[in-house]
Amino acid sequence: MGGPVLGVDWGRRRFLGRALGAFGAFAIGPRLRSVISPLHPSPSSLGEIEVLAGSLRAFTDDEVEIETPTGLRKIRIPNGISVWKGGERPLSTLTRGDELMIRLHVPSGTALRLWANLTRVQGVVTRVIPGGYELRTGGLYNAPRTLRLEPGEEVSVADWLTERPRDASPLRLEEGDFVDVIGERIPEGIRGTRIWVHSARQVERLSSPADSPPAADRIEVGPNGLCWYIYTGYAGWFDCPTGAGRCGTCNLARSDQAAWPAMDTCGCCTWNCCDCSRNCKNQIYLACGKDVVVYDQCSTKVRTVYIASCGPCQRANCIPDCVPNHPDTDLCNRSCADCRGGRAAIIDLTKPTFAYFYDPVRRGCFSCEVRVLAQCPS
Repeated sequence: MGGPVLGVDWGRRRFLGRALGAFGAFAIGPRLRSVISPLHPSPSSLGEIEVLAGSLRAFTDDEVEIETPTGLRKIRIPNGISVWKGGERPLSTLTRGDELMIRLHVPSGTALRLWANLTRVQGVVTRVIPGGYELRTGGLYNAPRTLRLEPGEEVSVADWLTERPRDASPLRLEEGDFVDVIGERIPEGIRGTRIWVHSARQVERLSSPADSPPAADRIEVGPNGLCWYIYTGYAGWFDCPTGAGRCGTCNLARSDQAAWPAMDTCGCCTWNCCDCSRNCKNQIYLACGKDVVVYDQCSTKVRTVYIASCGPCQRANCIPDCVPNHPDTDLCNRSCADCRGGRAAIIDLTKPTFAYFYDPVRRGCFSCEVRVLAQCPS
């Protein structure tokens, strides 16, 4: 990778003390606070809940068998539990080969929640077609491609910037609209159940970022002469199959993986070039496999996660060309509609990792704090 491991062209990143006072309310501050963070547990100490995923091999009324990256697993199914498959459905709607994700109570080996063929895509509407829309997708997680978006039986629609609800009956999109869709994977694309829309007709400019944005919301002195770099905003999620991702290490059998927006000093933000935080949050550069700590500001859950891919597209959210076909729009201030209303995506979690915190069908983000232990600034 082009950038130094753990992040660190400190001169260019403006960590020098003389620059700290320019960042106003987001400043690191004139002093580092001496704190040994409690937010760095090992994955094995995080309780009795895990999330795993795999291809469905067989099922009965009280058991499913899935093929995971580590082999066959049989999971007990409580009486009366449903599965999300484009909506809440009985287990009888499952089909061999479905991609099943399970929230698991580890001690009993019993499923708490099941999702089938859940996915998420972002793209631009290129044309209206019978029964749906054609999307041009791609970006950080996949090479560009065209797929079909069709509305599900029950669909909710909201504004991409504010998450304010929009009329969904019927769903009306136009060419050029940017959409962020959670839904059921179908052979032709996705059947959407939650859709965030940024309209091609919407021309609203929000506050522009400072010329020299902060490199961290704050820094605290950590153990062994290192420092905690602390970022506040929100975490989203993305669909990363086993063996995929920037690092080729995404694994549906793990619920401790994430994407980080600063991995290369390449000046670009694409699916094969990861400099997606420059001129925005300016998060430090990390290497594949680096661990960071995600703290949910709403539920106080904590998870140590490991970098497996690049994202979110944060750099683009702080310059006028964030969304394709929207050159006059600045989307830097998108908010997450939850307890803290976090602004700016600071990390993306893989689908099983997000499911450790929340049901990824019901929400697309949560306000969080992310801590990175790394070399202190000069």
